[in-house]
Amino acid sequence: MTVARSSARASGGDGPPPPRHSGVVACLGRTNVGKSTLLNRLLGQKLAIVSHKPQTTSRRVRGIVNAPGGQAVIVDTPGLHAAEKAINRSLLREARAALGGADAILAVTDPDATRHPAEEALLRDLVRESRLPAVLALNKSDLLDGAAANRLVEAERAGGSWAGVVGVSARTGRNLDRLLGALLAALPVGEPLHPEDLLSDQPEREFFAEIIREQIFNALHQELPYSAAVVIEDVAEELEPRHRYRIRATIYVERDSQKGIIIGEGGSALRRIGEGARRAIEELTGAPVYLGLWVKVRRNWTKDERSLRAFGFERG
Repeated sequence: MTVARSSARASGGDGPPPPRHSGVVACLGRTNVGKSTLLNRLLGQKLAIVSHKPQTTSRRVRGIVNAPGGQAVIVDTPGLHAAEKAINRSLLREARAALGGADAILAVTDPDATRHPAEEALLRDLVRESRLPAVLALNKSDLLDGAAANRLVEAERAGGSWAGVVGVSARTGRNLDRLLGALLAALPVGEPLHPEDLLSDQPEREFFAEIIREQIFNALHQELPYSAAVVIEDVAEELEPRHRYRIRATIYVERDSQKGIIIGEGGSALRRIGEGARRAIEELTGAPVYLGLWVKVRRNWTKDERSLRAFGFERG
């Protein structure tokens, strides 16, 4: 079961079509640099969850971007983080694993890069080790005046290690057409890997889990337990008497106090999470949804490698 886009992009023109490029692009960058927002903008539709909180993306998200020049399957990865907790090591392995099946890299940075030397060095080390063609997107360029943005772009181009460098704004959409052109040029010539009406080739249940996580972020704000994982226990797609989904999911936390935060007084927080997630899943699937949520404690799961794998933070 995969996710279709709400409307397929059309392309046309006279004369013989130009060569098309197709392949997989691994999107790398530190936390909160705007990778998920950038992917959603390129798709023209929301797929990856977005938050101002760090480490929002917990697993690889694959979005299929089509253009007259070809197709790019962009894999959004967890933000690069230099901390040594087990969960951070797992997220880094997720990012590294995305490189194994990639044809090119989209590296994302921003004007705040100098304040994060360890993560930026890690990004560049991963790019160098991969030996893949890499395009650098200087995101949030709308926060700079034109001259300052141009200086950053020219400084990166002077290094000579990038297949392309583009100053972009995921927030406003600035230069995203140029970025997509540079990405396609870095990919091999070939036919699309997937039908053009497909938004992603991942199972829908993975997106359901991420949507519920996003609603936890939205509902709890400063009270948010970062050690919250979502496991989809069951998805039933019922076609009769009408097309709808019945979804059961469990939210795991590490301590009883965190369970109380997720549930809220009289179940108020859990209701907000469930209502927001149900609406978002209905928007994604175009079908009515019944969503049942439960909250359980698994102590110290963020420090346990087996729990991290079981909760989908790390895949092959």
